[in-house]
Amino acid sequence: MQIGYRTPLLPPLSLQIQRGEKVAIIGFNGLGKSTLLKTLLGEIPALRGHIDTENGIQWGYFEQGLQWRFPESSPVQAVCGVGQLTDKTARQKLAECGLRGKKAVRPLRTLSGGEQTKVKLCCLAVMETNVLVLDEPTTHLDVDAKMALQHALKAYAGTVIVVSHEPQFIEHWPDKVIDMTQL
Repeated sequence: MQIGYRTPLLPPLSLQIQRGEKVAIIGFNGLGKSTLLKTLLGEIPALRGHIDTENGIQWGYFEQGLQWRFPESSPVQAVCGVGQLTDKTARQKLAECGLRGKKAVRPLRTLSGGEQTKVKLCCLAVMETNVLVLDEPTTHLDVDAKMALQHALKAYAGTVIVVSHEPQFIEHWPDKVIDMTQL
């Protein structure tokens, strides 16, 4: 397959990712890592070729950036919206992700980048997924939160595809590392 918008960003690619595999995608900015993820998800059509996916994939996508559809809503409302949870259960899930107390009911737009990232990760955690696609999920996280995320991804039973610029974050756990500079 070839990825890009009007013209190919890279030479033709042939990728194979197995069920349950943990894959890290690395490379400097502008190579097409996010475009590759969006093509895999079907948000951007491949310029050439095709993507074969198994039936029954339940995608969970962590998009780069902190855009919210409803920035005035609270973290509790965001988590309830994706997981159809009670407020109490949503608060418990948010606390497990490191967001507690009054921050759970403040407007999303007023939270720090790290706090918003924790909300996005919590939303993914309450969704039923079997493939996680994460585009630079560690950007706003502190060291402890990064370690917790790394542990959670290692333990996740499904497939993980993660873009990261942090060598320490992807050290020793992915089954495969795809270096976009080598394609």
